[in-house]
Amino acid sequence: MGVRIPRDVIPESVLVPTNMYLASVETMERSETKGPTANNPNAKLPAGCLMYTATFRIAEPTAHAGLPLFDNYTIGTNDDLEANDPETWKASVGARRWEAVLKAAGVQSDDEDDILAEVVSQQVLLDVTEETDDGSNNAQFKGRKRNRINRVYKPGEREVGKATTALPAPTRPTAPRTAAAPVAARPATPSRRPTAAPSASRTAPVRRAAKAATVTCKQCDPEAEVPRDEFAAHYAEHNDAEQE
Repeated sequence: MGVRIPRDVIPESVLVPTNMYLASVETMERSETKGPTANNPNAKLPAGCLMYTATFRIAEPTAHAGLPLFDNYTIGTNDDLEANDPETWKASVGARRWEAVLKAAGVQSDDEDDILAEVVSQQVLLDVTEETDDGSNNAQFKGRKRNRINRVYKPGEREVGKATTALPAPTRPTAPRTAAAPVAARPATPSRRPTAAPSASRTAPVRRAAKAATVTCKQCDPEAEVPRDEFAAHYAEHNDAEQE
């Protein structure tokens, strides 16, 4: 029987999802750019520009422990290949990113040899995203998935497993607006014409006196209308006459 190969532990990809990882610096080496090549004819920098290459090994989260992450820090330029001018370091994005790793790892020295020795095995927090290569640096890698280290922190400055780099928000379908209920139009208030003041020349109408209330007396012959307030006495007279 041959040697048993642990195929069940071999990852399908070394890509890791967007997250915050605790990792150790496995290697940090001085290097240089390769310039335009057959595989990368559109390289933006010539060969020989100073750069540093790093390999990190993930420790946490444990689901991705042991997987590597890689990064390059290019500092040299067309005019200053070896970055001998301090102004080159001052203007370099790669230098700032490299310095962030050294600070997170607690490296104090400014001697290159000491830096490269001291940074190895130090732990740092890496804010990592997964993205698709747009091919701007090398057309042959366009469309390829890769990881990018966006920020580096000291252990404890951020929580492992919680990315600080915002992910693009999913596009949600716009909900249709609810049509507002029609508002009934208010009836127009008829305009009132101003009442003309009565003319002094006009004679005020004469009010007739209210007719006194009466009661019909059936005993009178013929029947007579008797004022209501006198009817009781009038009726009593009829009774007195009958008794006589």
